[in-house]
Amino acid sequence: MGVYDMSQYSIKIVDSAVSATSEDGVPTYALGQKLTVEWTAPLNHGSKDWIGIYKTSSNNSTNVTTVASKNRYLYVGKDLGLGEALEGVENHAGMGDGEVIEEEVVWIDNKEICKGRVVFLGDKLPWFQGTFEFRYHHHGRYNVMAHTAPFKLALPNHQEEAEHAVSSISRALLPYVQRCFNSDEETMPCTVDERFIMINEQIAERIVKGIQLMYGIEFAWEEIQVRHKTPDADVPAGTPDVAAVAADHAHVPAAAADAEHWQPQRQRRQEYT
Repeated sequence: MGVYDMSQYSIKIVDSAVSATSEDGVPTYALGQKLTVEWTAPLNHGSKDWIGIYKTSSNNSTNVTTVASKNRYLYVGKDLGLGEALEGVENHAGMGDGEVIEEEVVWIDNKEICKGRVVFLGDKLPWFQGTFEFRYHHHGRYNVMAHTAPFKLALPNHQEEAEHAVSSISRALLPYVQRCFNSDEETMPCTVDERFIMINEQIAERIVKGIQLMYGIEFAWEEIQVRHKTPDADVPAGTPDVAAVAADHAHVPAAAADAEHWQPQRQRRQEYT
């Protein structure tokens, strides 16, 4: 692997808002939230160095990564960051979402080192809850040069709320729905009432998984209709339509004497991993 000054490798999350911090000091970020990772490395660091995100329970060693990245990684070099697969780099294609920011040479502790940032979003992120870490790897291999402190990805839990109205579900869902669209202002709904410009299977699956985590409600992603039929035309669906589907699955009529009120029906939960 050559000679590298391990003290010059570092990696940390920056410029990403923490939604909560546990009693043991572990920060929590919102599921689907864009995460910016800053790294440092020696001037002679590998040209194919890469950073991946993993559950902390997935690897037994802090020195070597032993599980697949499942495409949730980025090269640190801008010329390779989202490029095509390279010969001898063992499936590190780096395709999909994310951003690689040009590295620079800086002075730290009277030494010249390289410093850069990568941005994880969309399909570069895990879309399930858990405790994670970022790992910096050497030159297309699985040797770990640095890793972040553990952090959590989670959604707020609304399962104990007495009632689930379409309006309240819509308001709670909107920030998450926006992240499902990679917070792309050209395609995401900017308000509760704004219709989707575009939705595909991947986005629909993310939304359905989020509803399951937030409300304990399960249904197939196909139930989120891409278009809402009206007598005059097809109108794109929006967050209220998604919330209405969730509410339909969450509620059953109460007693006849109180038929206009609805109570949540707890359904079987499935953890997505």
